[in-house]
Amino acid sequence: MSPSSKIIAVLCVFVESVFGAAYPFEQPTKQECIDMMPSYFQARPQQTTNRPFKIKVTDNIYQQTAVKVTIERLDNFPIKGLILQARRAQCDVANQKEPVGKFYLAGEKILQLFNCSRKDDTVVNRAWIPIERNLEVHWNSNNIDFGRVYFIATIVVKDDIYWTDVTSEIIRHLSDTDASAGEVCPASTSRLGSSSNRNNAAAEYYRFVVFMIMDTRQARKRRWTPSPEKRTASSGYPKRRKKSLQL
Repeated sequence: MSPSSKIIAVLCVFVESVFGAAYPFEQPTKQECIDMMPSYFQARPQQTTNRPFKIKVTDNIYQQTAVKVTIERLDNFPIKGLILQARRAQCDVANQKEPVGKFYLAGEKILQLFNCSRKDDTVVNRAWIPIERNLEVHWNSNNIDFGRVYFIATIVVKDDIYWTDVTSEIIRHLSDTDASAGEVCPASTSRLGSSSNRNNAAAEYYRFVVFMIMDTRQARKRRWTPSPEKRTASSGYPKRRKKSLQL
């Protein structure tokens, strides 16, 4: 492999490690699985009120049968990026930000399943293309009682424009007789205003690229620049001798 090819390969790995996948939520990072924020966007989320999307469920009780989950568009905004999870409706538990249950796509080929904490516990977009219709998936608890549960999503409509904490109503297990209603817990509070971290990453990437380019140039110069003796020999002319002074 040539030196330039090695540099390109290293840069590709570095860019992916810093900026993540080619588009939001293609392969969510560990942090994206927790706070559901697109990692390399520079902008904050849009206003928290009047979100142009809504999550609807077919039933407010779950057990063995699957619950149909629908993401509805309330405006003309397309869906270009998506991450969807089911979470416990209890904000003070240690594992509240871990998704629960398992999703099924039900023929939605534009979406794909991802494993954030366990198999198929997260739904993400398959491609960076606008979706101008409602989306339907199915969720099953595998007959596990997670207590009160709600669905939460982050939806991207274009570069740097997205809404976080798009949520559904709270559903409960069939055996749940607790009178409390549960609570919806925001996912995105832990990384609001973290654009400075991404700016630092971009600056670090820039310094890395400059260093690699300069280092490559120096390596080529050391490798390919002949010595003065070799330049004289390759030129075909005899080496000049210094004339001694005649006294």
